[in-house]
Amino acid sequence: MPRRILALLVLALLPTAAPAQTPRPVHHGCLFVRFASGPFDTSDGVGGLRIPGWQFTRAAGSDGIFPASEPVEIFLAENQFFLDAGALHASRNGRVFSYRAPKGTTPPGIKKLRIKARKDGVYSARFTLTGLQLEQLVNADGFCLPMALIVGDDDFFSGVRLIRPGSLTSSKRFEVESSCVPNDWPMLGGAPPVTCPARP
Repeated sequence: MPRRILALLVLALLPTAAPAQTPRPVHHGCLFVRFASGPFDTSDGVGGLRIPGWQFTRAAGSDGIFPASEPVEIFLAENQFFLDAGALHASRNGRVFSYRAPKGTTPPGIKKLRIKARKDGVYSARFTLTGLQLEQLVNADGFCLPMALIVGDDDFFSGVRLIRPGSLTSSKRFEVESSCVPNDWPMLGGAPPVTCPARP
């Protein structure tokens, strides 16, 4: 049997590498919610959201987060947006980590993300999400939905209360009015909810 054919047969029999998996969060920190808003299409329930600057803190026992070398996810209800490890670039001082979607990237996704580590151990995050599926807001508002930022095996979560200011039939925006307590956050794996301190 020619060597080339034999080599191809050997390669075909080798197990293929499984796609990279995001590690399940084991450290459950706190996400501190502030007002935020974004555009909303009343015809299909698709929206965007710009977070101007939310803070988050790590759980006790966490070995830290490393945004430049760990995968990052952002959840809002059923919406899940993912960035591979290495997508965020660190600043020279290693305290700011930034991502901007390539030009021409279409929704849904993370358009921009900036994480900054403060000297007091608190982190801040600014990000913009596009293509959010929020059909439940077409005919009603006031929903409390789970939201989380995940970096490696650390997650930072809270409930967010979403409203439509003004008339539901004419309003072209929605808002994160405040934090709230969602019914469940599946990443806890049945563990009791984390009690977060006052806003840092």
